[in-house]
Amino acid sequence: MPEKIDTTTEPIDLKDIVFRVDKASGLFAHAAQSFADMCAIFEAIRAAAPAGSLPARLAQLGVNNCETHESDFTEWMEDYGAHAESYSAALPNHPFRRLHGAEDSSQGDA
Repeated sequence: MPEKIDTTTEPIDLKDIVFRVDKASGLFAHAAQSFADMCAIFEAIRAAAPAGSLPARLAQLGVNNCETHESDFTEWMEDYGAHAESYSAALPNHPFRRLHGAEDSSQGDA
């Protein structure tokens, strides 16, 4: 169950929000890359197995699943990024906008 935050007693920490937004985006990217990496393993198994054999068919199933999940996580990452950008763009003079832009630029050369 998600952690419930009581905002009535504590001020909102904008740096924490920026950190969580960036972390979520990174997790989507990591998941998509992990599925791409697993897909390469299944492709190698499929290539090494005789065509039509059980290992080749199971490897193809793995390839199909990995490609689907990689595509899903990539799409979710792009949607999430677009929503985060539109929310920060709606606050042009808000400190969150400046923090989000600073976080993006500090990670751009990584």
